[in-house]
Amino acid sequence: MQIPSRIFRFATVGVINTLTDIGVFFALVALTGQVIPSNILAYGCGAAVSFILNRGWTFADIAGDRSIKNLALRFGALNLAALTLSTVLVAGLDVALPLAVAKLSSVVVTAVFSYAGMRYFVFASK
Repeated sequence: MQIPSRIFRFATVGVINTLTDIGVFFALVALTGQVIPSNILAYGCGAAVSFILNRGWTFADIAGDRSIKNLALRFGALNLAALTLSTVLVAGLDVALPLAVAKLSSVVVTAVFSYAGMRYFVFASK
């Protein structure tokens, strides 16, 4: 079975932005000891990478000529929802699981949520 190229591109971008998110997260936690603010800032860094790469590569064919402002607003709304989901998961799972497992678990859940949101809301064909 062949993986559709859009899913492969999304997964590749996802690995890049996830590594950005996780790297910034653990660096900030090590520096500050603060889990929630570190998760918010790290998620924002990963989201910026995600927008640039998904707009220019993953969904370039359906993003069309819509303005960056329009796409960025939709992307921001989706990522605010995904950030909320991620933060709730990290905070909730951190009580029962090691922090690394809590963070990685949130990444899996938000990846599925984000793909659907980007494909059908942010970069959806007009």
